[in-house]
Amino acid sequence: MQVTFLFGSGADTDADEKLKSGADFAKSLLTNKYSKQIKEILGENQSSFSLVHPNSRKVFIQTVYDYQYEAAKSGIEKKYIDYCIAYTQGTLQDDDSKKELSNKCKEWYNLLKRDTQNKNGVCKFFLDNAVFFDTLDEKFNSLKNISFDSNTQEIRLNANAKRVLNAYWTVFFDMLKSLGEDINKKGYCFDDILNFWQKKYSSVNENSYYAVVESSQLNANIVTTNYTELAEQTGCQDIVYLHGKLTWFEDATDLLVFDSKNENEKIKDAYSNNHTILPFILIPSGVKPVICSRQINEFARFIEKMKDTTFLVVVGYKFNLEDNHINSIIAEWLKSNPDRKMIYLNFNECVAFSSYTFFEKKVIYDCNYNKGEVVNLLSLNKQIINIRVEKEDSRDAFKEIVLRLKELTENKKAQC
Repeated sequence: MQVTFLFGSGADTDADEKLKSGADFAKSLLTNKYSKQIKEILGENQSSFSLVHPNSRKVFIQTVYDYQYEAAKSGIEKKYIDYCIAYTQGTLQDDDSKKELSNKCKEWYNLLKRDTQNKNGVCKFFLDNAVFFDTLDEKFNSLKNISFDSNTQEIRLNANAKRVLNAYWTVFFDMLKSLGEDINKKGYCFDDILNFWQKKYSSVNENSYYAVVESSQLNANIVTTNYTELAEQTGCQDIVYLHGKLTWFEDATDLLVFDSKNENEKIKDAYSNNHTILPFILIPSGVKPVICSRQINEFARFIEKMKDTTFLVVVGYKFNLEDNHINSIIAEWLKSNPDRKMIYLNFNECVAFSSYTFFEKKVIYDCNYNKGEVVNLLSLNKQIINIRVEKEDSRDAFKEIVLRLKELTENKKAQC
């Protein structure tokens, strides 16, 4: 009987509350927060190509469409909400209406630039809810157009490729800063970035989900969508990093990925030769470009570990549709064997399993966490045990799950 833990961003922020999440990334992307640092690393051309620019429309339209109620509460006129809905559904045919919506998007962009304190309700709405996957996804293909200019001896990138680079480095710097790295210090350079992993995480919660697994000494697989190495606090060194890692860097010119823990010189060499370097992390988007064996290997390891897994415990991962590359693996794993179970800690009811087409409704059991009842829950004839938890009891519920799984694995071993 094998146990696998899948940890998402909620588990990392539980271990270190200063860590950033997708919503925080959105704020930094909207405001091009780290243009100064990106200029130092990539040069002025890349730093000035922010993901969102004066002519951007999709990020605004998609956000209003996805969060219509919040948009109305924030003061966005119903007419423009209707325009965003019609545009997204492909029913906005009137040219005058399209032009009016485009002008409104420019107005929202300028408002974000002017309102540096984010006091305006509309600004706060976009900063809190910004949806980037349509805006970012359409630009991924631009990275394939990297070429070498024999006249200038320089790598050529088009505008969209520069925006992709800017977005990746923005999220990367957000993570570094939240981990305590002084990215604003004078003379901060690429060598400092490559050496950041040598520093210990300073403010780790000793009672985190990771620490619970470590203290239990439960022999389990650890899989994460996070970029940090915080999951190593589980005591497991063989961790599957599905979305990349802060120590990994991609040389997009030569289509290679290096780990700064043991391949610093290779990264430095590529950087010194003006190759296009970006952090190898899969930032929130619908498209996940598979470009190297390192990433393919991580997913292959995940699939292989799932083959022998009886219990999958999921914490801090929200089954967002832009993560269907992971959701599909889990759905197939469940459907291929009725004896398999997924235990999900549904923090503040952030996931509605009944709304997903890829999970069968008949295999789902929904319940609130009640102390001492985990033993009964894990013996239910259901494949998905959806346990609703709140902040004050989520770690207690997790402890009960881990201890019960430890008992079950030990009993299984004794029987063998």
